[in-house]
Amino acid sequence: MHTSRVSRGLKIAIGVTVAVASFIWAFAGVDRAALMQALRSASAVWIIAGVLSVAVSLGCIVWRWWFLLDRPLRGVPPAGPWAVLVSATLAAQMANIIVPFRIGDGVRIVAASRTLALGPARAASAAVIERLADIVALGLVAAALMVTGVAPAWARAALLTSSWRAVGVAVVAVAAAVAIAWFGAQRISVLPSASSLRWAAVASLAVPASSALTNFLVFRAFDLAVPAAAALLLMVVLQAGTAIVAVPGGLGVSQLLTVKTLAIWQIAPTDALAFSLVLYVVANLPKLLLLPVAMAAASRSQVGVAGV
Repeated sequence: MHTSRVSRGLKIAIGVTVAVASFIWAFAGVDRAALMQALRSASAVWIIAGVLSVAVSLGCIVWRWWFLLDRPLRGVPPAGPWAVLVSATLAAQMANIIVPFRIGDGVRIVAASRTLALGPARAASAAVIERLADIVALGLVAAALMVTGVAPAWARAALLTSSWRAVGVAVVAVAAAVAIAWFGAQRISVLPSASSLRWAAVASLAVPASSALTNFLVFRAFDLAVPAAAALLLMVVLQAGTAIVAVPGGLGVSQLLTVKTLAIWQIAPTDALAFSLVLYVVANLPKLLLLPVAMAAASRSQVGVAGV
């Protein structure tokens, strides 16, 4: 136990050090007055659109979670389980931002299993399927970026890794489907129904699409001359980069990766840094503001759920 705590503490210390170093590197050589001017030039209309797209992305995540839990408590008025799932998803995302060790998955599993009268095995299986679906979706995007030649040389190794991981997950998924068909799905009660899995697959494609849409809308806010594919590439780079380096909130690393990615299209470091700062706020602030509202709604709905 002591060794585990020391190891986790060491990882956090390394993450904080990397965050600070990355932040300094991202700001190196950037004129502060020019940065402020770039920030002021951003279009509020496009930024608001970006915030709305974050809400859409959260909705897709919750929608997928609903189907992976096989539409829990279907006899209860929808506000009950939906409020719980929204608050659990927001709490999980905030936990992942503050403590970068995927602790949010555990938060969501506990919240869903306790408040929706689901067994922990059902909630945990949904979380595993969700993570595998994310790997496949990210791998498909990475493969498309490599095939189209959008990805730069320095990013191709990471994209290739994502693609092969997606292939591996797909093979495992096919093998699991064959096993379920052979032994009978009724023996594996923790898995969602086939219909729910199909809808969850649709949501799994919508999640990265909505994340890329947020990037694109903030691009428009700064009127950056980049192709639409840049939104997809930036999404993959940020997700892969912040997953590899355990940094609280991805702060520093996300800014540096954004500046380096946009340099492909000759975007000035000052404009790229201004974009990265606004994107960071757009992606995270709405979740922080919505969390107490969602938790209050979930708390009120639990009384109705418990009475069913």
